[in-house]
Formats: sequence, structure tokens, C-alpha cells
Amino acid sequence: MLDQILTQVKESIGDKLSEQGLNQSQRDKAVELAGKSVQEVVKVEASGGNLDGLLSLFGGKSDMANNPIVKKIGNLLANKLVSYLNLPDSMAATISKTVVPTLINTISAKFQQSDKSGADGLMEIFKGMGSEAIFSALKGNAGNMLGGLFGK
Repeated sequence: MLDQILTQVKESIGDKLSEQGLNQSQRDKAVELAGKSVQEVVKVEASGGNLDGLLSLFGGKSDMANNPIVKKIGNLLANKLVSYLNLPDSMAATISKTVVPTLINTISAKFQQSDKSGADGLMEIFKGMGSEAIFSALKGNAGNMLGGLFGK
């Protein structure tokens, strides 16, 4: 599903990225790198136990401008843009600020429209990046904690 989301993002912000000086190949690579940045940060956050933070972000319950997960994604993407596309830092930061909110909003919309919620919904979106084991473990831990609370 993430591939479909990235295609949608490419189509929706291609003109904005052109205005910022990127050619077609660079635009495609920038969106690809944004997808990888989101995947990497989601994986770190999930494995670190921050399922609530991820659910809040993708559930639309978090102020994106001040969200630490969004900032991590933006910083990682800017670094990747400098490394892979040899963009100046300022240009990479500007492009990151264009791509990341659009990508997060698109992922959030898909997550909220999904018939699956919680970790299952996130697994559906991030399927194929090794997330299944991470989210399953988190779900299991959450279930064990709740079971312990209720004496099960």
C-alpha cells in the first residue's frame, strides 16, 4: 500500500517540487526517499514501543507541526536528499517541508479509511518492510499488559 501512497504523493506535489528546482528524476527520487524515511522512522518508533505516538500521528490526533516523529522523518529525509541528490542543505530542508506533510497526510487518510485499526491498520500500510513482526510484538505486549491488569 505504501507504493500506492507514494505514487499519489508524486502526482499531488510534482509541480511544487518542480518549482523548487527539481527535475523529474530528482522529484521521483525525493518522494522515494521520503517513503524510505517514513519507513525507517516508523520502524524505530514501533520497535521502541511508541505505538501510541504512531497511532496518534496517523490517526490525525496529533499536531503535525510539533510532532517529534514528523520532525525525525523530516530531518532524515533532508539528510538523504543531501546525500543522494547532492542538494544544498537549505534546499533539502525546504523540499522536506513540502514532501513530509503531504506524505503523512496521505498515509493518515489511508489509515483512517482502513477497515483495520490500531497496529493492524499500520501493518496494512507498512506491509513488506519488516513491520509485521514489530507491530505484532507490540500488540502482543499490549494484550499481555491488559490481561495482567484484568487478572487474565
